[in-house]
Amino acid sequence: TNLDENGNVTAEINYDRDNWENSTIKFTSTGNVKITIQDYYFCTPTELTVEITERQPEVKFDVVMNNGDFLHRVGNSGTVALDKLFKAKEDAEIGTISVTVEAVNGTSASGTYSNNAIQFSGTGVVKVTVTDNDYCIPTELYLEVVDAYNVTQYSELKGQNSVFLSDITMSNGGTYRLTGNKVLYGNGFTFDVINGAYAGVEYDYASYVIYLENSRFDNIQINGAVYPKIGST
Repeated sequence: TNLDENGNVTAEINYDRDNWENSTIKFTSTGNVKITIQDYYFCTPTELTVEITERQPEVKFDVVMNNGDFLHRVGNSGTVALDKLFKAKEDAEIGTISVTVEAVNGTSASGTYSNNAIQFSGTGVVKVTVTDNDYCIPTELYLEVVDAYNVTQYSELKGQNSVFLSDITMSNGGTYRLTGNKVLYGNGFTFDVINGAYAGVEYDYASYVIYLENSRFDNIQINGAVYPKIGST
């Protein structure tokens, strides 16, 4: 019941007979109203007076890729799942998600959002913005797009430029070789190589867990085994 003169608050009531906690009331407009609830079996009505106000926009998303105070990178080969960049806040009511990618400082980089993933192209810095259509304050993330493949597991690592989008664990007996002026962009994630091939075989100079030749690692943490010292002449 509207308590204000010329009040026009209306309510949409969704009553779940099987589970009272799932029942909801959705109000439109603003103003003071009285809510009355009762049943039909010798029940004295219960009344509650409430003020219906405008819903305020809220931040609904957090940045996932937040491993330090630096510009995180993404590759332009292969898509990047949205949940590698953003996650919904706990208890946030998410409507229809909208994602935009905007080039920064006139770079050639761009991106297209589809099926919960982004396909980046070109190179340079971009601003990725995620929001929804239900009272949401947009969340922004600046990224540098590089010529590289996006990887989330060890099997995807090849002898090319690559970007870590998560921590990665090497398979048992695995190795990693990078040559020919290539780069592995770590984004501050960890490359766990404890289970990699044993590199301490005496006189076997060809054995390795990680081999770099005219190539480099960029902002990556290596978690490796500690091998015994072996002396030779």
